[in-house]
Amino acid sequence: MLTEKQLAPGDIERFNTAHEQWFARMPNIDHLMKKPFGNPLECVETFQQLGRLLAGLRLAPGMTVLDFGCGTCWMSEFLNKMGMHVVALDVSQTALDIGRQILAMDQRINGDLSLRLVQYDGQHIPLDDASVDRVLCFGAFHHVPNKIGVMEEIHRVMKPDSIFGLGDAGIDYDTIPQSVFERETWGVLEDNLNLEELSAIGEAAGFNAMYLTLAPEPHYWFRFDGYDRVDAQRDEMFDSARKFSRHFEVFFFVKGNPLTPTSATPDRLLAEITLEHDDLTLSSGAVHRPVSVRVANTGNSIWLADTQGEKGQVNLGIHLFSADGELINLDYFRMPLSGDVRPGEDATFDLRELPDPGPGEYLLEIDLVDEGFCWFKQWGTTARRAKLTVVESGS
Repeated sequence: MLTEKQLAPGDIERFNTAHEQWFARMPNIDHLMKKPFGNPLECVETFQQLGRLLAGLRLAPGMTVLDFGCGTCWMSEFLNKMGMHVVALDVSQTALDIGRQILAMDQRINGDLSLRLVQYDGQHIPLDDASVDRVLCFGAFHHVPNKIGVMEEIHRVMKPDSIFGLGDAGIDYDTIPQSVFERETWGVLEDNLNLEELSAIGEAAGFNAMYLTLAPEPHYWFRFDGYDRVDAQRDEMFDSARKFSRHFEVFFFVKGNPLTPTSATPDRLLAEITLEHDDLTLSSGAVHRPVSVRVANTGNSIWLADTQGEKGQVNLGIHLFSADGELINLDYFRMPLSGDVRPGEDATFDLRELPDPGPGEYLLEIDLVDEGFCWFKQWGTTARRAKLTVVESGS
């Protein structure tokens, strides 16, 4: 694996120029404009790897993500639609110009989120210290000759408790015919990534740990002859994963401790909900006998009380049903937490006022909601039901 220790003077600039020329001299950019949907094989391989990468990054809407080695910004486009602020970084101005065309063509781009396209010199990332929540690199780090310095730069721009995720070359990547073609035709760097060496580089740069995921080859499958047969295939599946990782791996460097799940990056959202009583009477919006709702966090994710308008805020939520169980209003009522609730802790809501749906008999279903993600019932929490009687004012 190439690092600064093997570089000659001018090598970084030479590889940067080759990278720029790869885009600038491409006679037909139609497949670049369609990436990653240029052909079925590329699409299958990309999404098999991308799913693992995005899962490991533990993204939350509103985060700022550095798309390192973004190329034509197709991944930046995805991140924008997922609710991220994005810095798309590449050494090739031509690649960024193509990316700007792609982004301009898509009317679904969220203009309320920042999406900056930034060229850099291959050495110094023009961002402030501790300015990004996540760094994503998909298929680009094997083009980097000065891996030690770039790893230090990436660590510098990352906030405390953040993740650097890579979907990139394995230890035998340079033997793939496509890699040989790119290297011999364009002169670009098609390097292997040795995870043992990279782990040491990451540790020296200040990262706290490195993690690896494995998956079988994208086209691996076997005939289904029953669940016992699936168990018998475990060794074969693992062998396929190890073989695939020789060419392409998904791995992560963590800075600080970003792995504690919250409602913005949920892992297991569960609650025990207890009602003081389940028979409410409402008049002019006031509950005659207020009810206390106690909620205990029995999952493993911190419930966030205030995400500044972003997704991931946990509220008490109530559905309104008719007396015979027909849904009237899914979003009948919300009440915020007074503070964050960690696993093992609890909180209490006092229901003293509710919207007046009109005189009659109703059912309330009382649950918690992780805004922008799910109702807790969808994760296995038992929502509680209560009878609601609405009487006219003065009755």
